[in-house]
Order: sequence, then C-alpha cells, then structure tokens
Amino acid sequence: MIKLILNKKPLYITGIYRPPSGNLNQALSLISEMLENTKAENHPILLLGDINVDCLKTDNENKQLSNVLTSHNIYRLNLPPTRITPNTKSSIDCVCTNLPLENVESKVFHSGLSDHTAQLCTSQIKTCQENTHHSEMNRNYCQDNLRTLNTLLLQENWDEVHNAYTAEEAYTKFMSIVTMALNHACPLKKVRTKKKVKNKHFVDNQASLLKENFLQKLLSYEKTNNEENKCNLAKAKKEYDMRLRKLRQEASASFINRAENKSKALWKIINDERQTKNVTKQTLKLEIDRQVEDNPYKIANHMNNFFTSIAERTLKNNPKPSVSPHTTLDTGHDLHNFQYTNQIEIQNIIKNLKQKTSAATDNISTKILKYCNGSLTIPLTSIINKSLSQGQFPSALKLAKVYPKHKKGSQTEIGNYRPISILPTFSKILEKVVLRRLLDHCEKFNLLTERQHGFTKGKSTTTALTDFADYIIDNLEEGKHVTSFFLDLSKAFDCLSHDLILYKLDKLGIKSTAITWFKSYLEDRKQIVEIKQSTNGV
Repeated sequence: MIKLILNKKPLYITGIYRPPSGNLNQALSLISEMLENTKAENHPILLLGDINVDCLKTDNENKQLSNVLTSHNIYRLNLPPTRITPNTKSSIDCVCTNLPLENVESKVFHSGLSDHTAQLCTSQIKTCQENTHHSEMNRNYCQDNLRTLNTLLLQENWDEVHNAYTAEEAYTKFMSIVTMALNHACPLKKVRTKKKVKNKHFVDNQASLLKENFLQKLLSYEKTNNEENKCNLAKAKKEYDMRLRKLRQEASASFINRAENKSKALWKIINDERQTKNVTKQTLKLEIDRQVEDNPYKIANHMNNFFTSIAERTLKNNPKPSVSPHTTLDTGHDLHNFQYTNQIEIQNIIKNLKQKTSAATDNISTKILKYCNGSLTIPLTSIINKSLSQGQFPSALKLAKVYPKHKKGSQTEIGNYRPISILPTFSKILEKVVLRRLLDHCEKFNLLTERQHGFTKGKSTTTALTDFADYIIDNLEEGKHVTSFFLDLSKAFDCLSHDLILYKLDKLGIKSTAITWFKSYLEDRKQIVEIKQSTNGV
C-alpha cells in the first residue's frame, strides 16, 4: 500500500493479488479488513491487481467481490479481457476505486512482461502544486563573459598590488580589482530556475521497430499458442532487449568520454544504477535542543558551532597518549627563507589545477582562474613573493565555505553530517608553491622515511599496498609469522595540534621566516556554513 498526501489529505493506492487456487472468502476478508483500517469511505483509494475474479462473467464470485467493495462505496471498473489464450478470454485483473468515475480512465495494453495485459489507470485530481520554479542569484560564466573578464584584467597595470607593502595589503587590493572586473563581466543576476527532470529512456528508431515486432509476435502467440510463434516471440524479445542494452552502454560510454573527470562520471553511473531510494531533495531539518528546526539560519549556525568544536569534543572523549609525540630529531640543515617564485611556476601550477566550477566566498573558481591564467600570473607572483619573504599568509585566504554532507543515519542528527570545505582558489596556488619548497628541503636531506607514501611524488596508495604485500610475502617465505593492525583514526586531521605541527617542522629545520609563514598559515582560520543560499555563523 502506498499513501500519498495530496492537498493535505491521504490517497491510498493498494496492490492486490489472489492466486487462482487462493481462497476467495479469505481474500475478501483481508480486503475488507484493510478497507476498514484505512477508513476507505472517508478517503480516496485505488485498488489494482490480479484478483482472479472474471468480471466478464455473472457468477457468485463477482457478486461476493461487489458486495465487499460497495459496502465501502468502492466500484470495480469494467476492463476488456486482460488474459487471452488461444481458447479463453478473461478479465481477472481489476481497477477499483471510490473516486468519481467521470474522473477515472483505465485501459489495458501489452507490456510483454506477463501473460496478462498491463492496466493503466489515470485520474484527474486537483492539487495545490508547489511552485517548481525558484529564483537564485547567479553569475553567467559563458565564454563571452569570461572573454570580457580576461580583457578587463589584461588592461590592469596592477601598480596598487606591486606597491603594497605587505602581502595582506597586496591581496586585498588584488581582490578588489578582480571583484570589480568580475561584477562588470559576470554580474550577479536573479535567475529563475526549474527542477530538472532526468530522462533515462534509451530509444531510437531501430529500438522502436524491434518493440513493434516484439508486440506483434506476442499477439500472434496469444492467438495461436503454437511452438513456432513461441520461438519467434522469444527471438523478437531477445533482439529488443539487446538493442536497449546497447543503447544504454553507448549512452554511458558517451557520458564518460565527454566528462572531464572520468572517474567521477563512472561512479555517477554506478551510483545511479544502484540507487533505490528516493533522491528527491528535501528541505533540510535538524534537531536542535530537542526540537526539529527547518530555519536555514539556525541550522547553519548550529552546524558551524558543531563543526568547529569537533576536535575539542573528540580529544575530551579520548585518553591522552602515554607516549610523547615529540622527537629529538635534529637535521643540522635549516631552511630559513623560502625561494621566490616566478611567473612560469605560477602558470604551470594554474594549468595543472583541476577545472571545477565550485568556488569559495570570493566566487573565483578554478575554471575562471585557468581561463584568466595569463592576465593574473603577474599580480599573483608579486603577492606570493611578498607572502614568502614576510612570512605572512593573507587572512582573506583563511576563510573556508563549508557544505554539510549527509553520510549515514537520520538526517535530523547533526552527528551524521560531514563538513565539505571549499577554500579560496588562490590559496591553493600559494600552498602548492610552499609545498614544493618544503618537499625539496625534505628530499634534499633525506628527511622523509621510505615508508611515506602519502603526498609524496611517485608514490600513492597503490605503492603503499604493494610495499605492504611484499613485506608480508618476504616474511612468510622466511618462515616468520606476520601480524597486522589496521587502525581507523577518527577525526585525525581535526585533532592534529597546530603546536605539534610547528614543533615537527622546527625539528625538520624550518626556521625564521619559513616557520613564521606556517604559523601565519595555521592561525586565525575561519569558516562559514552555507545552506540553501543562506550563509551565517562565521
């Protein structure tokens, strides 16, 4: 049974089946009990299915069924034969309802899925439909607009950025210029959007012809019931199924080939096929102080407070380690200052960024940055060199935009959400510049263990697994026993102390301006949670 709420009132749709050998009195008793429990006389209801009572006959079974239905003000619609064999015709499937009969239409058609025809029931029910349109403030990043933006940026001389004394001041002036150009070329406009309906029908002319052929073979077999027509039917169905399968494969292959991120596209297809639940987006509701709230501002603030206190709660609920994480490692090789960058390095970093349309609070995505690479390289190089020489990370680059991602369980429990952070695109460039210099220092003086596979050039999870498997095999061949412990660290990065990070960097030889830069990078970070176009809770 399905219960639909229309105009704040229930509509029941019930599927019924009684096998040919099933006891009719028992079946009618169950139907009557169900109708009484749902108070069917007070609500619209539809009963559909195979009751195995032929409405083309006038017999006692029909009378019994009719008495049960009419006692609840329900009537059975007259249907043409729904099961046809070479020797018999019967209408043992049913469509029953208490809706006004003038508002209900029914028909039967061949589906090819059963020896019964399919029944299609339609009804005109007036509803207070929700408006599928809503307005959003969006920017249009079409090629013409991006071309205009790039032209405006190329015309800038960036003197204000070059003449700025600090990296903080330089980046502020830089973003002021970029934002002004962005507002001119790609202004925010109120856009009326409509919910997109995905069309997953895979049909072409050949598939349509094969379907017609299949239905014709089905009719021929129903009329004759001979073995030759049965074989022809099976052959026609196989050809039709193979064509549909090929169309689905071609559509999937085309989707993957057109995608920039092949892996993401592949997983989307897999997840779409596996998806069994209703994926319709619903209004986010969250339990706050034992009450379920749907106010996006309250939810955003509550989530922001929750996400920013995860580390504190996790550490409080876990015992302190008995072993100090500190080390007495002394490299004897110090890195006091980072080497300056140049335009070529910045251009290459931007080229290698993955193209995405998502953006932080500055509205600059990697798509925009890659398009305007040539016009932004000079000011970015100037800002980054100021940052490296002064040990200062611009505060505007420390603001993250966070989206809550539901992972499991009840959607009203805040603990079932994971924060997805989007950082300013320009911060990624500066981070990659510093990362290269830090790795160069560590590799030059062999400061990283050979077992370090993460975030190391030429290594990955694959090399880690290979190394692990080789270790096990080598020890087993030597007749040794091997025991492994697999640990899952909860909130590992959230709980990593900034003081510990700076201590480790200091022991690796990161000193003076270089360590000051990392301090500036880690301190005074902020985040803002965004929910349904609402932002709050910095």
